[in-house]
Amino acid sequence: MAKAGRFSKKAKTAAAARHGMRERILDAAMSLMSEKGMDAVSMREISGHVRVTKPVLYYYFKDKDDLCCQMFARTLKGADVFTTELETGNLPALAAVTRLFEGTFRLMRCKPDFARLVHREMSNPRACSKFARMIIVMRERMVRILGCVLDKAEAAGEIPPGSSRDVLYLIDAVQGSFMRMACCDELRRQDAGLPARLAAMIIAGAKTRGKERKSC
Repeated sequence: MAKAGRFSKKAKTAAAARHGMRERILDAAMSLMSEKGMDAVSMREISGHVRVTKPVLYYYFKDKDDLCCQMFARTLKGADVFTTELETGNLPALAAVTRLFEGTFRLMRCKPDFARLVHREMSNPRACSKFARMIIVMRERMVRILGCVLDKAEAAGEIPPGSSRDVLYLIDAVQGSFMRMACCDELRRQDAGLPARLAAMIIAGAKTRGKERKSC
């Protein structure tokens, strides 16, 4: 029994070591790629940064694409829960936009390297990495989901008829602003209430614009 316990402890220690090494590799890749761009960073450079051999890198990741996919998935862990909630739930427009802004604000403030990498990849018209494609797919899915949420908000009278596309443009502008502010560490200096205030201003502005149109 004691022998089995020792083996179990060794297995846990080995698993913890593997997890730690995997995290170190992902951290190094994120740091290097956010500074230089994905195409400019090789697996050799990442292995040198972590001070391991290339075979060790390939033990954890099949190839560079696999590493980038896992880096993306790790950073956005939990985002699927929110998008599913938006997709299947019945959140009012203000609550949905607030939740979106708060989530993006926290992510970009805590992960500025990710913000820099996303900004770098999406600003490059020739970017064709799997990472860039994943960002595009994620963004298109979010736009589609938000479009449905705002269409429901129009039908429920939460925002004026015909305003959903304008609101969507404003949401996209705020999301982009958060990312750009994170790139230069300016987002860290903003207070945590900013996302909720911006969401409230967008929805209130849509309502005010709707009233102005009616009075014309």
